[in-house]
Amino acid sequence: MKHPLRALREAALWVVAALGAVCLAFAVASVAFGVTPLIFSSGSMSPGIPTGSLAIAVSTPASELVPGDIVSVTWSDGHRVTHRVVSLTARGGGSVELTTRGDANNIDDAEHQVVTKADRVIWSTPGLGFVVDEATKPQWMFTLGVVVGGLVTLAFLGARTRVEPRRARRERAARHAGPRDSRAGAAVGVGASVVVLALLASLVAHAPTDTEAAYVNQGAARGTFATTTIVAPTITGCTVSSFLGVFQSVTVTWTMPAGYSASNAVVGTGSSAAAISPTSPAPTISGTGPYSTTYSSGFLTTILGSLFGSTTWIGVRSTVGTWTSAWSTRKLSIGLLGLGSTCTVS
Repeated sequence: MKHPLRALREAALWVVAALGAVCLAFAVASVAFGVTPLIFSSGSMSPGIPTGSLAIAVSTPASELVPGDIVSVTWSDGHRVTHRVVSLTARGGGSVELTTRGDANNIDDAEHQVVTKADRVIWSTPGLGFVVDEATKPQWMFTLGVVVGGLVTLAFLGARTRVEPRRARRERAARHAGPRDSRAGAAVGVGASVVVLALLASLVAHAPTDTEAAYVNQGAARGTFATTTIVAPTITGCTVSSFLGVFQSVTVTWTMPAGYSASNAVVGTGSSAAAISPTSPAPTISGTGPYSTTYSSGFLTTILGSLFGSTTWIGVRSTVGTWTSAWSTRKLSIGLLGLGSTCTVS
């Protein structure tokens, strides 16, 4: 009969092996079939695909797209937007012009896209986007690496303690025929554990893509209808301040669209672009245009984050009444012990 701890160790190795197989299958699919994971950072595809959903999209030739497909394309402002196709118009050379609309919107998107191919959503599930985004952060990958490394070490130590004189092995084999099979199973699990480390590192390098979709609705004014799009601010700078190389603060600078002022700006942070929420209490917004706001290390990081590094998304969006634009975002990465911090386009 197996020792309980040994059985638990081998079971853990097989779990890691299964995870490795899933990661390997996804990596192969990404390369071979153009599969892209998407995390929804807004709710304009609600209720079918709410904020925080995880979706899988496949690169599809324009000739195969039809009205009703949900496609993910990059708009002229650089944001990836995922909406449903309303109509298609052939433009020659294998390209089509897409007219799209979010399921929660009551008018078509103002910006049309001419594409030869697009990422078409084939599957989605609510909530899982937040989980995947959190799981692929460096600190969790580091923790998983430590756990897998520990399992590998225990497996090898366990195998070493089972080395016995040939006669003793024969006698024990006569009484119980399981150990060799057990060692083989553990060896397979160990090999898979090593493989999964490389695959998880690859997963971090090819993390799921955040996709946005601004609300676009039609409102009434003096008895006539007008199409209104809430335009997002434009971030013009993101400056990290440090002391002796250690992160101290970050200042984000932006301009508001014509006709908007600082009172229309909302600033927020989140663990991912899909999870940004307005900061409470609201931070001070400085300037008369461009505008800026500063976050200090005490607000953004915890003790654990300062030691192992952390990643925070900072966003600015426009608001008019109850309507809001998509977030304009920057990604703040703080290195180990607060060193090597950067603020980049997310």
